[in-house]
Amino acid sequence: MQVKRPAMTLKRYAAEGPPDDRGRHLTLHPRAIQETLDAASAEQTTPAWHDRYAIRCGIEATIHQAVTATGLRRARYRDIKKVHLEHIVCAIAVNLIRLDAWWNGHLLERKRTSHLARPEPVLTA
Repeated sequence: MQVKRPAMTLKRYAAEGPPDDRGRHLTLHPRAIQETLDAASAEQTTPAWHDRYAIRCGIEATIHQAVTATGLRRARYRDIKKVHLEHIVCAIAVNLIRLDAWWNGHLLERKRTSHLARPEPVLTA
């Protein structure tokens, strides 16, 4: 086990290159930073935090759906009024996609499954 102190900064990374990938590394933070990290980690186990995070997950899922379905990441126009109109049209498109899925009984949730969790076909001779 190797102990590094302090954590590698961007300037040090640029000077020395990437850290050695062999073995494990343990980063020791100053006490105040470690206590803040521990408090944040403990807060993430509370039901109130999960409720707030569920709202954020819903917003991020909506943004992701708008980006993937309508190409919202890049505006096609430069004029702010045209860009605003494009955003409104994209929001309408996402709402129509969701309405169609709801009316037809299709779930929009497509949870990602890792290749290890997917059932692999077994070939027999």
